[in-house]
Amino acid sequence: MHISGLIAAFFAPIAGVFVGKFSVVPAVRILYLIAFVMMTLKFVILYIFSHETKQGQRRIEETKDESVFSLLKQYGDVFKIIKNSPETLLAFGILLVMSIVNMINNTFWPLFITEKVGIPVQNVSLFHLLRSATVLVLFFIVVPKINVERFKYPLLTGFGTFVVSQLLLISTPFKGYAILVISTLLEALSLSLINPLTDSLTVITVDPKERARIMAILHVIMIGLTSPFGWIAGLLSEKWRGLPFVVNLILFVIGAIFTYYLAIVLERKNHKEVKFSEESLK
Repeated sequence: MHISGLIAAFFAPIAGVFVGKFSVVPAVRILYLIAFVMMTLKFVILYIFSHETKQGQRRIEETKDESVFSLLKQYGDVFKIIKNSPETLLAFGILLVMSIVNMINNTFWPLFITEKVGIPVQNVSLFHLLRSATVLVLFFIVVPKINVERFKYPLLTGFGTFVVSQLLLISTPFKGYAILVISTLLEALSLSLINPLTDSLTVITVDPKERARIMAILHVIMIGLTSPFGWIAGLLSEKWRGLPFVVNLILFVIGAIFTYYLAIVLERKNHKEVKFSEESLK
């Protein structure tokens, strides 16, 4: 799915062609129409060809005689599991940081490069293509060499590289195409490290028996916490187009702190499990 999303970016230049031919508003209307058709096809194809997982089938069988309200009451116990799992909370913190960063970048990055750097609107999609193509290449070169259990340094490297890319972006002068390209490539490098690790950490740090409900709760909370940052970043952008990316820099520091403590928590947990196993064998 991750690779498919990256390949989809190769169609991004079509948006530039539409903007150049019809201007922004009509082009966006056309793209929304295309999105409607594609997403409807996705729903139909998924409904016809997808199958319920074994865990899903088990849950359906277990809850077939229970009402929706009784099932909702059980979420209180799921919240307790999340609250008592520091590794889950830290992994969720990293996921939340990246969710906010992606939302800010997707919304305000085009505004910044068109207004401050002077990139023509129809050429913005070319930079999206460059970023996705680089991530796709690195996905096959870098990611296979990363062990998710040794996530600390690759993830910290990703955050550090992203910081450099944002600093370069903020300092890009008018018509500074070379610096913008370097910033885009560094951002792609960081995403190739951060995204796969973040997804994996979020899954492996939750209770496998309650993974579906925990992930559902975490994503609802993430949407709620991410949404206000669009408004906050919008206010900052009105003051200066580079301020939303200053927020990103602060978020990267927070993400690095979460990564550091998550590594400590998991190391202690693994040490306790090894010690318990040794004592059991004795």
